[in-house]
Amino acid sequence: MKTARWLSAALACGACAGLAREARAQTQGFAVDQFDPSERGSDWFSVESLDLRGNLRPAIGVVMDGAYRPLVVYAPDGTIERSIVRNQIFAHAGASLVLWDRLRVGFNLPIAVFQDGHPGVVDGVTYAPPNTPSIGDLRLGADLRLVGAYGEPFTLALGARFFVPTGQRDNYTGDGAVRLDGRLEMAGDLDIFTYAARVGVEYRNLDDTIGGSPIGSQVLFGAAAGLRFFDHAFVIGPEIYGATIISNSNAFFTTQSTPLDGVLGAHLTFARDFRLGSAFGPGLTRGFGSPVFRWMASLEWAPAYEEAKPEPVPTPEPPSDRDKDGVIDDDDACPDVAGVK
Repeated sequence: MKTARWLSAALACGACAGLAREARAQTQGFAVDQFDPSERGSDWFSVESLDLRGNLRPAIGVVMDGAYRPLVVYAPDGTIERSIVRNQIFAHAGASLVLWDRLRVGFNLPIAVFQDGHPGVVDGVTYAPPNTPSIGDLRLGADLRLVGAYGEPFTLALGARFFVPTGQRDNYTGDGAVRLDGRLEMAGDLDIFTYAARVGVEYRNLDDTIGGSPIGSQVLFGAAAGLRFFDHAFVIGPEIYGATIISNSNAFFTTQSTPLDGVLGAHLTFARDFRLGSAFGPGLTRGFGSPVFRWMASLEWAPAYEEAKPEPVPTPEPPSDRDKDGVIDDDDACPDVAGVK
């Protein structure tokens, strides 16, 4: 009975509620980190500012992402019993390239530079802590601008992401299967106020149950709003992002299957082409991968956009009038002697 009461707690990625008695032994993990960074060059950490200006315009950078207690076991009284993954720190290395003032392609490779935790065995179900270093799932992405332009009140784009299964399930850095998502993205500026949002669906080729709660395909969502200062060089504001499982109707918007995080972040552009960013905030639900606390930091090289300037129209030379009498030389009978017109 004591074990049954303990099992009614939650084994979570960020927190689950209720570990079923009949749960099978877990031999492999899954991609715990729910933070999926925006493409390099964005003014936000999780959503896109849709700066798709220029042709062959690159951006490159690293986004650091640290999560505290993203995978834990909860006791019946709601306290954390054990942290399977206690700390998880990723370096997201990535780059993007804007083409034809409309299309952007990019990649992101998460690298787990530090992970730790404690093993746990509950009624024969073994949960092992991760090791480091470890590679996560490589992300390949593309965004196509449909309406509007960066800096205007409304810009709309379609995006797609393909995740190559380069991560390791036993290190909680990958699902061991392909993931694919499509998304609708929007952004805009109204004077110093700026905003961005996205909604999409992710196909996750993983039909599993963790702690009695399903993992699978999900709806993705995110939003940000803030202010621009110093001639748009400084952007500050909150971001919120999350997901909810749709592959199982019983899990849709349930607590354990709906990770939701919120951060307060800022980005500063300096030396014209470089950008620093930082953010911090809590997990807002006890959903898969939503930690107690998360921090972010970034450094990017994102060249400023320069509008093409039209070629100057040459000013024609005035006709010659050597004697300055107001009659051009071609019409002057005495071009070197001033006379009556």
